[in-house]
Amino acid sequence: LIRKALDKRRSLSGERDAVVAQSLNSLGEVLALNADYSEAEQRLREALVIRRQLLGDVHPDVAATYTALADVMSYTGDYAKGEPLIKEALRIRKALYGEVSPEVAESIGDLGVNYGERGDFKQAETYLRQALALQRRLHGTVHPDLAEAMNNLGWALMGLNQPVSAEPLY
Repeated sequence: LIRKALDKRRSLSGERDAVVAQSLNSLGEVLALNADYSEAEQRLREALVIRRQLLGDVHPDVAATYTALADVMSYTGDYAKGEPLIKEALRIRKALYGEVSPEVAESIGDLGVNYGERGDFKQAETYLRQALALQRRLHGTVHPDLAEAMNNLGWALMGLNQPVSAEPLY
């Protein structure tokens, strides 16, 4: 259905339209979930080009596409390629929302997980502690995002062979 919507939107709006970019982004995310990473990356890059042209470099949709592209890199195990994409999403989100927002906390957490997946648990710990502190500041003591941040930090601490420190986070 997304391909049909994309074709329809292209025929109605042309190649360079926000709704075309939206369909490309959605298609890329679905393809990634279906493990068609090559086409997912291609569609997301197309969406990114259009979104940057139409919306500028500092827009929530641009940050979302960078994040989706980083996810594709993670799914393929190419974490090094994902890092600059996450950092760009983080830069955009900080410019849009300031230092304290759910979006910034998400990107900081993504960066920490990226480092951890590459075996750099010390760097992961640094970012995941920042993400956890932001989630606590934003949500208090009970929230799904807080639970995810705690779990991620616990995972990094286990990677550092610190089970005693990790245990209370689980």
